[in-house]
Amino acid sequence: MFNREEHLKRIHAQADHPALKIIYDPSHYDLMNGSTGKPHEMLERVGVKNVGYVHLTDTDGTLRDGGTSKHVACGDGHADIPASLRLLRAGGFRGWIMIDAWEIPDPYDACRKGKRMLDAIAGD
Repeated sequence: MFNREEHLKRIHAQADHPALKIIYDPSHYDLMNGSTGKPHEMLERVGVKNVGYVHLTDTDGTLRDGGTSKHVACGDGHADIPASLRLLRAGGFRGWIMIDAWEIPDPYDACRKGKRMLDAIAGD
């Protein structure tokens, strides 16, 4: 398991294969970026061109039992999700985006909020 930006980037660089892409999960990137609410800063350093898949979720910057980041519905946490989506779009991201409702008490609400967030950014 990795929990540092340097480790993630090193794995990707050493694999050295054009088909290998990195997942972008704002909740995990937020933790690796110091729980600042600015996961897009780490996304920019990793490089949108290296991202192939997005787990779209928000976070409150805390850990769940078991050591992984707490997921909350988009807009219910402290992460700047619109900044992440704008950066992905500006960087030419064309991969999959999945609304990540893992362990969120109301996954249907999380899906609605995630879709609204995507629609709002698409309208920019």
